[in-house]
Amino acid sequence: MKRNLTIQLDEETVVEAKVLAARRSTSVSRRDSASPAGASVPACGVPGRPEANDDPVLARRVRIGRLVALGQRIGYSLWLVAIVVFVIGAITGFRPVMVTIVIGCLAGGSALLAPSIVISYGVRAADREDRGLDSGH
Repeated sequence: MKRNLTIQLDEETVVEAKVLAARRSTSVSRRDSASPAGASVPACGVPGRPEANDDPVLARRVRIGRLVALGQRIGYSLWLVAIVVFVIGAITGFRPVMVTIVIGCLAGGSALLAPSIVISYGVRAADREDRGLDSGH
């Protein structure tokens, strides 16, 4: 039988409890002063995980994840432009401008994609480790 328990803790202890709960895939809730008496507010949007706002490491990981996703979007978009220009050039005859665009887009896309893909694997692995899951290797 499960029971709810309400206690008052300092903020540092609450953060440590959230991290521990994330590792055990359980949840921690806290009473919010703005909520009615006796109501508890989930500590995070995803059960068993602390919010990124509460943990500076998670907040930084979220920021890096967003930058990595943006880098991948831009990198793949540059590759798409290179492929489209290459096909157009193959049909109509390559002009020097087309060759420059294809080479520039391939180089720029590769320069963005290489670190973005590697860092995205690191962000996902750290997230899996925090949740207590196996690394996948």
